[in-house]
Amino acid sequence: MAIKLGTQFQLDIKGIDKRLFSELVGMEEGKFLIVKMPEIYHQQNISSFVSKKKEIVVRYLENGIVYGFETYIIKAIYDPSELLFIDFPIKIENFNLRKNKRILTYFPSKIVFDEEILNGQIINISKNGCLLTSDSDNYKKLNKLMKAEADILLTLFMPGVEEEMSIDGKVKNIQSKDKLIEIGINFVNMDIITRTQIHDFISATL
Repeated sequence: MAIKLGTQFQLDIKGIDKRLFSELVGMEEGKFLIVKMPEIYHQQNISSFVSKKKEIVVRYLENGIVYGFETYIIKAIYDPSELLFIDFPIKIENFNLRKNKRILTYFPSKIVFDEEILNGQIINISKNGCLLTSDSDNYKKLNKLMKAEADILLTLFMPGVEEEMSIDGKVKNIQSKDKLIEIGINFVNMDIITRTQIHDFISATL
């Protein structure tokens, strides 16, 4: 499928322990993509991080669905702009078609816990729950850290739904991954409208 210029990319570069973000700014069909240099550019020893043939996993969101592909760096340039040239993808995968049947997505969201707020993104969702990711530093700044079985209020914006959605939830598990925290959440006491909206989104995506 065609990737539109201006698409926001999430980059997982081998050897870098954080997810980076960039934007597609150019391409030559069948040969290469051109993306903006991610923030890692401002760190020292940048050449070791974006060296030729360095492997990358690229993910991006389109119409509420996460797509992705594996590729590698062809070249990095720094003048007149800081850009990465990456190999044109041979295959783009719809991550929502994997066997686990969880719908991968990227919904802005937040958890309200004991009158405190943790901002994050929902990276997968099912009819019964979701997985939310946030910066581990933000999580550590909470005065009272959440634990498994904690009751929370989850709010999110979902494609096709104009208003913010609110769902009562219970924390299932919390895991630290790189510099992120991943929080598994079970939905509880959903009203019929919210339940229908989530089920309709999942059914339309599968």
